[in-house]
Amino acid sequence: MPAVRVATVQYAVGQDVGDNLAKCLRFIDLACAPAEGPKPALILLPELCNHPSRYRGQEHAYEVALSIPGPFVDAVSARARAHGAHIAMNATVKGPQPRVFDTTILIGPDGKIIGTHEKQYLFGHETECISIGRTPGRVFETAVGRIGLYICQEGLIPETSRCLAVEGAQILLNPLNSGGPDEGALHVPARAAENHFWVVSANNVGPIPGGPARNYVGGSEIVDPSGRVVAHASETEEEVVYATIVPEQADDKRIGRDNDLLADRRPELYGLVTATNDEVPVCTLPADEILPRARVSAVQVSFDGDVSRTLERTLAAIREVASGGTRIVVLPELSPFDRGRVAADPAGSSRASAEALARLCGLARDAGIYIVASLVEAEGGRYFSTAYLAGPAGEVIGKYRQVHLWSSERRWATPGSDFPVFPTPYGRMGMLIGYDGLMPEAARILALKGADIIAFPCAWRVEWEPRLGVIERAAENRVCLIAAARADSDIARGSMIIQADRFPCFPHWWIRSPIPAECAPGNGAHVSAGLAAIYARDKRDYDKTDQVRNRRPEFYAALLRAPERRPA
Repeated sequence: MPAVRVATVQYAVGQDVGDNLAKCLRFIDLACAPAEGPKPALILLPELCNHPSRYRGQEHAYEVALSIPGPFVDAVSARARAHGAHIAMNATVKGPQPRVFDTTILIGPDGKIIGTHEKQYLFGHETECISIGRTPGRVFETAVGRIGLYICQEGLIPETSRCLAVEGAQILLNPLNSGGPDEGALHVPARAAENHFWVVSANNVGPIPGGPARNYVGGSEIVDPSGRVVAHASETEEEVVYATIVPEQADDKRIGRDNDLLADRRPELYGLVTATNDEVPVCTLPADEILPRARVSAVQVSFDGDVSRTLERTLAAIREVASGGTRIVVLPELSPFDRGRVAADPAGSSRASAEALARLCGLARDAGIYIVASLVEAEGGRYFSTAYLAGPAGEVIGKYRQVHLWSSERRWATPGSDFPVFPTPYGRMGMLIGYDGLMPEAARILALKGADIIAFPCAWRVEWEPRLGVIERAAENRVCLIAAARADSDIARGSMIIQADRFPCFPHWWIRSPIPAECAPGNGAHVSAGLAAIYARDKRDYDKTDQVRNRRPEFYAALLRAPERRPA
């Protein structure tokens, strides 16, 4: 498939449907007359091209909604035919009276409608007059590639875009109606990177009538499969931006050597993502439980040439942060070891791990703290990459065996088969290790099981993981996350602690885009912060918008199906 020229359009949508149609057509014509370069073969328009999502009531919402076919859609279809371009437009569309649906309409270069998508996950006030979408997302085969559609708020949770990835999408089109810069800064590029496909977003600019923010924030963008923004519009101006993309690049899901972001999924373990709210533990937990605030630390001591010396340095670092009030310590992935030597001698590493675990449990008892350590476990002739939770009584409270194994780990480790969550006085804790963090399903299951805190021993392996991935894992699930990174990570970034903010907050989008506390990369560093894990019990990111309860699990069956490994 050849390269494809793409245009994303942002402009201000007003209150008059006729004027909005005229502006829509004018910007389509403008997009198809670039100052330089070829005409685009694919054009995306912003969310709600016909009318902003504030209405006088349900009758008004139905009055300004469009019909398919109808004058507005027919006019855009005629422009698609005249310019020979694919056009995706979004508008409220009439359903059975008085219901309306926030709908993206994908039109082909012949002017015919290829397909539509109704928004499944609505934002705040939209629920007052807009109905929730009735069908799951689909991927549409077109002359410019396999296109998936998702809409604004749907990008703040992982399932909609992940389903489209499993279904084989190469390009995702994401019309926005957003007053929060978090979408363009975090969620849009994170969805591109974690699924390794192209994402094109188009936002509005100008005043928001009666919304939670004063203005739409623009920032329409085109993002490549590594999460890199290749074209970006301003925050305030009406404009068109372009990029040339190669859709087939999205078919290669490999990262590193012999790793694949889709083929390495473990869908047989993801059953909880299709469970109803009545069936997921997090929906039964009390939001008003009293949990004391805890100081937590990610201690970045990693192998420095000798296992015994590394362990002594680690114990000293833990004593130091414990003396400053830390109650929970997380250590990096396989921190006492050279990772390459573990593969050569897992039996020896497991014996050293047993000795290290005994020392760590003793220190946890002496200091009255919790320690999460990533070590090598032996059982029945098999070896596991295991995170242990040691408690203040000097006991192992629980353990987690890494589910998603990096290619080098598969040479010695057996994958785990569960995502356990353990109660502590400071909140319920789940654990992930390394490659797990690149799989959105893993953190999602922990959140559904009621984890308030995710302890994450890791080693940054790809550029977008610390820049986007780990922050998105915390944001999309509204959990506290402690990421302890190896000092010898492939990517030179430090360990991070990410808070779950109290709901509500101002501005509203802060809660959707947490800012990590991060230490410098390098052996011996640490980062500490106070966590109020009870904030993670409230999964709202805006009024009437809950990141768990507003999921559409009946639409997520694709996540339980192993994807085909497509040729690179």
